[in-house]
Amino acid sequence: MSYKNVPIKDAPSSVLIGKLSEGWHRLTSGPIQGFVHSWDARFKTTSEIRDIDENTLHFVTDLSNIRLRGMNAVHCLMLAGGSNVAYEAQEFWKKVSSPGRLPFVVTLSDLAYDEAKKVFPGERCLVLSTEQVKQLLNAAEPLLLLKQLLWQQIPKRRLSPYILCAAWIETFHQAHRRAILFGVRRP
Repeated sequence: MSYKNVPIKDAPSSVLIGKLSEGWHRLTSGPIQGFVHSWDARFKTTSEIRDIDENTLHFVTDLSNIRLRGMNAVHCLMLAGGSNVAYEAQEFWKKVSSPGRLPFVVTLSDLAYDEAKKVFPGERCLVLSTEQVKQLLNAAEPLLLLKQLLWQQIPKRRLSPYILCAAWIETFHQAHRRAILFGVRRP
């Protein structure tokens, strides 16, 4: 079947990924918008495109229905082609790295995947290969598959929304015990 006359947002994800894996220019937004539309439809979410450049796309998506820490505003970088991949990846990391965030890197070429693995720390960023992206966009349960990929690459302490709360409670109890032991009154 030919997809030449099919509107880009209705094209199958494998066609979009194939087209985008060759790279894109700043002014070519049709396939990119098609990809983001497919992403939103599969994960039942909304995304905002922040920046489109040559072979790079920065978008923010809300994956809070996964119920893991850092999923309410996930900064995503999509990379393809080979030129400037390492530089763009480093610039993205400078912009979005912070303790509460867990960015995603969607790579659509082998070179982009290799460069992303070198640039991004394994415990603080989810790096998806082309095959993993295809699996996610074609899976019967994409949220479950995404959770599995997160658990494989990211330590549980970074993903659990309860560990932060438990640490705060423990700190509070330690301060309370010290106050009792040393006779310090709380205001």
